[in-house]
Amino acid sequence: MKRANVALMYGLLIVGILLNSSCSGTPALYRAIQLTPSNPQTIGQGKTLNIAAQVSNDTANAGVTWTLSPATEFGTLNPTTTTSATYNAPATVASAITVTVVATSITYPTMFSSLSITVEPPPSITTTTLPSGSITGAYSATVSESGGVPPFTWSILSGSLPAGLSLGSSNTSSVPISGTPTAQGSSTFTIQVKDSTGTTASASLTIKISNLAITTASPLPGGTVNVAYSEQFAASGGTAPYSWAVTTGSTLPAGLTLTNSGLLSGTPTAAGTSFFSITVTDSEDPAASLSGSFSLTISGSSSGNGLLKGNYAFEFSGFDSNGNFTVTTGSFAADGDGTITSGVEDFNAINGSHKNRTFTGTYTLGSDNRGQLVFGSLTGSPTYAFAIDSTGVHGRLIEFDTSGIRGSGELIQQTVSTCSSSTISGEYVIGLTGYAGTFAGVSTAGPVAAAGRFTATPPTTQGGQGSLGTGEMDANTPGLVRFSASLSGTFQTTTNNSFCTATIIPQSLFSMTFNVYPVSATESFLVETDTVSSSAPYLTAGKIIQQTGYPFQSPAALTGTSVAGVTGQFLPSGGTTYLPDVYVVSMTSSGNGNFTMLVTENQAGSVENYGNQIAATYTIDSFGRLTTDLVVPFAPFFYIIHANPTSTAPLQAVMVGALTNNPTFGYFELQSMGTGTSFSAATVKGTLVQGTSVPTTSAVPDLSGVITLDGVSKVSGTQDQSTSSANTAGQTVTGTYALTSTGSTDGSGTYTLTSPAAFDGAFFIVSPTKIVMISTTPGNSNPVLIILGN
Repeated sequence: MKRANVALMYGLLIVGILLNSSCSGTPALYRAIQLTPSNPQTIGQGKTLNIAAQVSNDTANAGVTWTLSPATEFGTLNPTTTTSATYNAPATVASAITVTVVATSITYPTMFSSLSITVEPPPSITTTTLPSGSITGAYSATVSESGGVPPFTWSILSGSLPAGLSLGSSNTSSVPISGTPTAQGSSTFTIQVKDSTGTTASASLTIKISNLAITTASPLPGGTVNVAYSEQFAASGGTAPYSWAVTTGSTLPAGLTLTNSGLLSGTPTAAGTSFFSITVTDSEDPAASLSGSFSLTISGSSSGNGLLKGNYAFEFSGFDSNGNFTVTTGSFAADGDGTITSGVEDFNAINGSHKNRTFTGTYTLGSDNRGQLVFGSLTGSPTYAFAIDSTGVHGRLIEFDTSGIRGSGELIQQTVSTCSSSTISGEYVIGLTGYAGTFAGVSTAGPVAAAGRFTATPPTTQGGQGSLGTGEMDANTPGLVRFSASLSGTFQTTTNNSFCTATIIPQSLFSMTFNVYPVSATESFLVETDTVSSSAPYLTAGKIIQQTGYPFQSPAALTGTSVAGVTGQFLPSGGTTYLPDVYVVSMTSSGNGNFTMLVTENQAGSVENYGNQIAATYTIDSFGRLTTDLVVPFAPFFYIIHANPTSTAPLQAVMVGALTNNPTFGYFELQSMGTGTSFSAATVKGTLVQGTSVPTTSAVPDLSGVITLDGVSKVSGTQDQSTSSANTAGQTVTGTYALTSTGSTDGSGTYTLTSPAAFDGAFFIVSPTKIVMISTTPGNSNPVLIILGN
């Protein structure tokens, strides 16, 4: 019942690889040069690396010539033959260097292949001091090193850690020390790191444990926007007097400051709940210090238009009245008083596009944080119903006019609102969803999902052209899946500094041109601006998110539990129309090459809970591309965004499913219980923005609104709904929610509404401020993926 024959999928894969980028002529892979090793390598100073080369279909058996770049500064190639070369690293390097070895075919001189090699100096422990701890709370610290060749081995060479603390398991360039101290005193120990070449480094470190304690409890008493606030922190133990500071990397609510004596005061300027850390230090010699985590909720003194103020980027995907896919992405400025200025958007559709349209408009926002955006200067005055959180930062929107276009999108306040030559720089993961028209070899138009990564190199001069390279992409397009295609391209600024342009060229796929709207220093919205044709059949939109952790080491790049809402479409056997397919997924791995999944799926009204955990294995390349041996339910490929996600950067990976004619897509985020030790209904107590994800088909409903969970069982709120037949504003939402029998540990739950209509849902808690949920209502063949929270 579920899937196309797996053998057929892999048959199509082989056909896709052989076809490469064209259906005529000689395929590029026919004369490819295969290097062994093929992935980027890391070696130590003074070491060598043997490289082999094989030229496909080299009738003359002439082999290759070798070049090294830089040519003389960083090592040598010696000896070399027409089929092999040995790279000799410099005897000593002060810091990591990278060289490129290029093999060029003698018979086919336009064909070449390259290998990147990084040479590392010996390991050196860079941590010189460790924070003190207290017997009153958990301790956590990290020891780091630089240089050396991974994987690494860490150990305590002499001395011992304080009682109750232990050295974590790590084969990376840092190792945790954690636990709960059980006795006061100072412990001095020598820690050692050994790299894969056997080279070692060591350092002597000291940890002091005191009985210092922060006695102020979290959450702190609430405050109100524009009303003076004051709260005195207190401590016990250690040696008074104490000094207080905001922990490095933490941020207080806007408008508040902390004095050295521990007085938190000021006049809050923004509504919302903030999470931050405060550090107290006593007067002992040496001093003891202790950090504590706190939350503080600031209520809005007023709501309405003033909540929407600043620069915003938005993205929207949907369908017109004829079922044609459309995308819109842009940005605008809201003045806090109902006026929109400096607007620019790109609208694109299967049947036509309107690019770089500037606009002005108006907006209204009610006391429940629901409102409407009207882009009045554009033809037809496009109108969106939207809901935004209490901080005015993140919202969800749906189209709400008479144009016949229906769909869902996202609205985010920009911290970076202009795109310059240096805005896009470094490593990025890219995620795209959309549709494709027909093209050579494919008879049915249908959905597209793609994920990949690249390195962006800015131009040397302002206004010049930057490059995209060191890239890789997997794409699921109608009738065929392209695996691990290389990716290259360019980007540059435009005369309108609201966006940049980028051209992405994946191997074996069609070139795609995008406008790029920055959201922050690490994230941007993308919208494809190609006019859809047989030579440019794709219409997609998505995001680029800055990647950390490159080059990745297998298998340690996937750790902890991540949760995702996954959306997709499937083509029934013998069918011609794609149907909706949505999932909620929890994925757990300890970084050892294995993972487990919990999955609930709704495939056009057929709900399946995959019972016990699905177990599978994975491997990862240096780009962060994670492949698995899992086929059912969606044969996922992942691109790691953050190998070690945090509460401030929770996105861990973007996923694309590889089943033919069943493209699926989702963002996996670090799961968090907040301050609790288990999940409960109270974990997600509060008011959350509600919105539907990218619509899978034109028949599914689109929602935006504000939902309150009471922390016990009750659901209440107000939503706006758009369907293919009507727009309905101000629907009252009432119902209940509860965790499942395993929900206290995995965060799974059920959601039941009685108003505005009967509705059943299955969800996973992502964090105390976010839930991902799919509809499971019996008899409903148009399921949706719903997101509650940011």
